[in-house]
Amino acid sequence: MVNLRITIPDETLEFVEKGREATGETRSEFIERILREAVAGSRERDADERYSRAYQRCPETEDEAAFASYASIDAFIDNPWDGGKP
Repeated sequence: MVNLRITIPDETLEFVEKGREATGETRSEFIERILREAVAGSRERDADERYSRAYQRCPETEDEAAFASYASIDAFIDNPWDGGKP
């Protein structure tokens, strides 16, 4: 782990203080969690964008879509959420 000294605006510090008091975390724990969540969100957005670009380059064919629909019928029959109505 690395110790890091940063300068932040007063309003950001107020947000951190209110947040850490509400959660019971230390300032370091709160900031570390917020940063981890931001990194995870950024990675997820990047993965979504890569998926979208790949799908745009190579969308599913009508045959693939029909197969996926057909293959999912058993899942819907085995796990009905509408009272078992087909």
